[in-house]
Amino acid sequence: MSSALATPTAFRSKKAVALLLTGLLTVAGLTAIPSSASATTAANPTIVFDGNTLTTSVPATESSTRISSDSFRVSTEALSRTAITTRAGYTFGGWSLTRGGAATTEITTTTTADTSLRLFAVWNTFVMYDGNGADGGSLLGDKTRDVYRFGDNLTLATQSRLTKSGFAFGGWMPSTLSTIRLTSYQAGSSDVGDVTLYAAWIKTVTFNGNNSTSGNIPAARVFTSGGTALKLPVLSEMTLRKSGYDFEGWSITSSGPVIGNPGSYIPLVAEQTLFAIWKVQSTKATDRVFFNPGKSTLRSGQKLVLRELADSLKGKAAIKISLAATRARSSSKSLGKARNTAVVNYLTSLGVVATYTRTNTIGTGLSTGTKSNRVTVTASWTN
Repeated sequence: MSSALATPTAFRSKKAVALLLTGLLTVAGLTAIPSSASATTAANPTIVFDGNTLTTSVPATESSTRISSDSFRVSTEALSRTAITTRAGYTFGGWSLTRGGAATTEITTTTTADTSLRLFAVWNTFVMYDGNGADGGSLLGDKTRDVYRFGDNLTLATQSRLTKSGFAFGGWMPSTLSTIRLTSYQAGSSDVGDVTLYAAWIKTVTFNGNNSTSGNIPAARVFTSGGTALKLPVLSEMTLRKSGYDFEGWSITSSGPVIGNPGSYIPLVAEQTLFAIWKVQSTKATDRVFFNPGKSTLRSGQKLVLRELADSLKGKAAIKISLAATRARSSSKSLGKARNTAVVNYLTSLGVVATYTRTNTIGTGLSTGTKSNRVTVTASWTN
């Protein structure tokens, strides 16, 4: 009886030991896991060919296979396909996994579950560099061009040893003369290949208030070789002032003389500083501008009136000025015209676009003394 009861107990004990040993072996890595337990079935992706925005003939979509059942890598047969472009200046350079990326020699997917993969055509061209009148040196390594891949952002060559006497290098331009400055290049979908960029040679003018007491110093201005001469700021175009002084113009030194062609100025050097020139204000007795008989040259007091008038023009469309002058009985009647011309020329120098019309009223002169005619001229200037 006891023997019979002992058998099941012994059996259960052996089974427990066997299970325990199996568990220990598994933990120790001694129990092999069947290879089928780690295998996956990766999707075979469909390859879609993309012309990368250019007018081109691309291969038809095709199916591809994995290198192995669980690999990210895909068979490379699709890379042998070609695309034909009608884009001038570009040549086909293979296929890329990214738009604008370099050509690849291997095709991979992000996950094994990817069912579609897009390949982008690679288009190659050149960016050529033109010294545009440089008179010395060369680009580093005598470089004349860079290989460019459509969609990429190319950092352009620096000027390095390339020089032009009296000028500084100001970047690259898309033509021999342009307001566009480039330090990098990225072609647009409508741009042709084999582009040439031209060195921009510039002279920069900065301004010095020269002890001004209020207002803002004008922003720097840039002259580009071959371009239009600069128009220097005039009083009516800026807020710069010096209390008790009149603005006379700009000079390359702090003490003058002023530049004689402020409307058409070409800097002397690559980095030019111009100084505001100030003159102690004249005393103004009247707002009326008088000319002596036979005279049509503006005096300092007359200029002061007109300068203040030009200052008041900001935000206004037009002004009207009445000018009175006396002339001797025998003097030329052209004085009125000469006077108006002098005023127009001076207003022009202050940045006011001026024209005039003239009407004459001839009086009978004085009742006693030498007879003379008085001509009152009304002139209108449109700003």
